[in-house]
Amino acid sequence: MTVTVRPASPADAASACTVLRRSIAEVCGPDYASLDGFVEDWLANKTPENVATWIANPALYFAVACTGDPEEIVGATCVARSGEILLCYVIPEYLGQGCGRALLADLTQTARTWGLDKLATSSTTTARAFYVRQGFTPSGSPVIQDGQPIEIPMTKSLA
Repeated sequence: MTVTVRPASPADAASACTVLRRSIAEVCGPDYASLDGFVEDWLANKTPENVATWIANPALYFAVACTGDPEEIVGATCVARSGEILLCYVIPEYLGQGCGRALLADLTQTARTWGLDKLATSSTTTARAFYVRQGFTPSGSPVIQDGQPIEIPMTKSLA
């Protein structure tokens, strides 16, 4: 399978939003099922209108992973100029096929062109092992809710 990563355009907002919502609900959601309302709150701002705003924001770099013909968006990611990864999601049927790795490689290249020396993220429990495989290390105490880690701070040096 060939994965292409490219900067998102405003026309990608609805498809990218679908990726975010499916990945959160179907991939990450089960890890947080015991936290009443958590996944619903997480999904609340994942609308096509908000995604279009994020894509258009010059302080952010929003990219999509595509495969197939016609082009199908199967992953989406967003990084702030500070180096904080705000989003990195892949739809369930493309997990483990290099889409997330390709998205992070693209973000890393963008961060380097911005002159950044590290990337940071607040990983989910679900994505922690993925980030570790990509060279990220824990960088602080997790945020805990009802005894469960919901955000795991991680960083990766770009030096």
